[in-house]
Amino acid sequence: MELQLSNRTKKSVFEITEGFRTPVMVIDLEQVQSDLNLLKKHFSQYRIYYAVKSNPDPMVIQQVKNCGVGFEVASIQETTTVLQAGVSSHQIVCFHPIKSPELIRYLFQHGIRTMAVDSLEEIDKLATYAPKSEVVIRFVVCNEGSIFPLNNKFGAEWHEIELLIAAIIKSGLKYAGLTIHVGSQCLILDTWKKAIDSVSALKDYLNAQGYRTELLSLGGGLPVSNDESAGVISQIAEIAFTRMPDCQSLDTATYSIEPGRAIVAKAGTIVATVQGIARRSRETWIYIDTGIYQGLFEAYQSNGGIVYPITVNNNKLEFERYTIGGPTCDSDDVIAVNLLMPKVEIGDRIAFHNTGAYTTCTATEFNGFNRPHTIYLYK
Repeated sequence: MELQLSNRTKKSVFEITEGFRTPVMVIDLEQVQSDLNLLKKHFSQYRIYYAVKSNPDPMVIQQVKNCGVGFEVASIQETTTVLQAGVSSHQIVCFHPIKSPELIRYLFQHGIRTMAVDSLEEIDKLATYAPKSEVVIRFVVCNEGSIFPLNNKFGAEWHEIELLIAAIIKSGLKYAGLTIHVGSQCLILDTWKKAIDSVSALKDYLNAQGYRTELLSLGGGLPVSNDESAGVISQIAEIAFTRMPDCQSLDTATYSIEPGRAIVAKAGTIVATVQGIARRSRETWIYIDTGIYQGLFEAYQSNGGIVYPITVNNNKLEFERYTIGGPTCDSDDVIAVNLLMPKVEIGDRIAFHNTGAYTTCTATEFNGFNRPHTIYLYK
């Protein structure tokens, strides 16, 4: 469903969604463009690839395409969505280090030639199903302080890199470069410094061994900033610019980054309705018509690390502390605990901001409750 608003800047999200059933996701396509422009400004020396997994909505994909950046995919469905939007295969990479043979064949058949590995077995698959492709190696870097660390699930160790490169070359593939990931929603600048220093040092070492590294990817992990960390994107960009080898001239390598959350999170707002209130001995609960199974899973998965800014559609000056529960019968379906917010009544609406990433794309209809439907804001 699409909604066009000419005076959008003068309306609150509650005015915009008035008359729409909840739960509803509001996607501001201009915010996608704004955040992409910010990244392009700060990472002007980098190729930017949008991590489709964060939000594969076709309208979002089209907006990202219109901004002139590329796409990073991890499945046949994501690749199909991007290709159907008219994106050139030369603007698509796959840095998922473990891929099914079916995905590798699909990528190869559609002209997508840049893929990642972190094991000998993955190299064998690429050699079989995507001969002569360009291969980047994902290796482990510091993930300290990330809300969702990824260095246990993926990544080769430093001492394995030369063995992997030798296998790539022997298999008739092309060693193209290196990719890393600091973990999702990483606000710790020292973690970025350590990771960038690691990839820089590894590149220098490989060059000394006679291996030319043409691509250096910083992967994902760029965070959504809040009031306390508003300048974090520019700070990370400055770290990358000053610490990556030859970044100023780009004479010896191409640099890339694959953000998802930083592009689309702020563009999304989920609006829900209060359906129940229960004053228990230790706390007051409110129950809304969306929860961790309908798109707010990260509130649970991060153990409180992901905190969505919340607004309420009333003007009450009285505040109360609430635990917010979702609509299902699952005891884990809890979005926030002991949260101070304006006092609410049944029927009031609550907006969860910065929910454009990893929400509707992970939503289910568990227990028979609807996932949010989507409306779009654009000029």
